[in-house]
Amino acid sequence: MYCCHCEKRISDAAVVCPGCGCWTKNTAPTAFNAMPAPSPKQYIKSLSRRLRTYGTFWILIGCLVAQICIPIGIQIGEEIGIAFIFIAAVFGLSDIIVGAKYCRTANKIETKPKNIVKQFDSASDGVAWLVFNILFGNILGIGLQIYYFVGIRGYVLRNEHIFAVYNR
Repeated sequence: MYCCHCEKRISDAAVVCPGCGCWTKNTAPTAFNAMPAPSPKQYIKSLSRRLRTYGTFWILIGCLVAQICIPIGIQIGEEIGIAFIFIAAVFGLSDIIVGAKYCRTANKIETKPKNIVKQFDSASDGVAWLVFNILFGNILGIGLQIYYFVGIRGYVLRNEHIFAVYNR
């Protein structure tokens, strides 16, 4: 018999696929498993959607920083005004770049899902970005980093057994 989710050959008596962890046709319906288990492709789509949302919000924050700081800098003038324009350029642009990176990662994962768990295994990028946002008082950025750790990285690590199918 073949798994209806990952199409791996499995034992005819198997209740759960050893490849992807999904229920097989041999599972008797109960209250616990009455709903069909999502396929690994559905997990990929969910992860991709989460990454795209995360990236889009970073792009919006970057644009917001530029919209606020550049006019203030122009209005103030002199050194303080130049500082506001510098903040808009550095922080706004870095937020937009980070957002574009995660939108690109979402597209890459959806089209060529490989080594997904490895991409989110290390927390160093997220921690560095969180510290950066705490130091500069970016409340929206702190909220987005919490979403990253719980909604994206946590999602991947909680479902590591399903994403492991794509580690080949």
